Amino acid sequence: KYFPGAAQRYNGGSTFANKFDVDKFSKHRSLNIYYPFASSGDWELGSWLLCSGLSMSVINTFLSLSLIKKLPLSFHTANELCGQAKLLPSGPCWKLQEIQTLHPTKRLVMLYWHNPLELVQFLFNNPEFQDIMELSPYCLYDSAAHLHHIYTEWMSGEDAWSMQSQIPQGTTLLGTIISSDKTTISVLTGDCVTHPPLISLGSIKMATQLKPSSHSFLLAALLPVPKFIHKNKWMKGVLEPCLIHHCLDIVLEPLKQAA
Repeated sequence: KYFPGAAQRYNGGSTFANKFDVDKFSKHRSLNIYYPFASSGDWELGSWLLCSGLSMSVINTFLSLSLIKKLPLSFHTANELCGQAKLLPSGPCWKLQEIQTLHPTKRLVMLYWHNPLELVQFLFNNPEFQDIMELSPYCLYDSAAHLHHIYTEWMSGEDAWSMQSQIPQGTTLLGTIISSDKTTISVLTGDCVTHPPLISLGSIKMATQLKPSSHSFLLAALLPVPKFIHKNKWMKGVLEPCLIHHCLDIVLEPLKQAA
């Protein structure tokens, strides 16, 4: 059974796809839906290059091949390709903040982060998750006698049911999932490491969340892991976790306010 009166629908909402109809280039897209790219093939090649992970120099080398030059492309260098991509509607923007520490560090402590509410909105408005997102808590049983409660997705749990009962009727409950692990960014730049917290929605079905290609987890921040200058080594092990928790407080503050 489903929670009564949960997740009512209201008119006036929009999705990320609607941004293509309201930005300053919408008139051009009425004539060419692939604008600022010239055609479907032009967009497919540009999209592949942008998502391939190739460096700018390698992309320039590829575009300079005589065979590629014969193609009717709207871009001829990596910079031109990136410039055209920037004309497309973007997702949540990055924020940059310098973190002041009580103890000195070898480098400036910089925090790169997204507003988590914007990420939640981006996931919720993504048309790709339209049919794989559960919006109302429910109880699933193995028989009509309701003898055994079956737990599958997050919405089938008792926590989701309890949370829904504490918010106004008709409201949609969105549970957030946050995960993180220490990651090395680049060995060639002095072993820079960071804690990249990822955020997703508990409403998205697990089968989709387990697929990295679904992009159901979004990068919320790059938490710095600086090297503190302190005479006591054990103190360094205390300062690093404290800094991470301080940065998490900054990043997750919008979620706390919304909750």
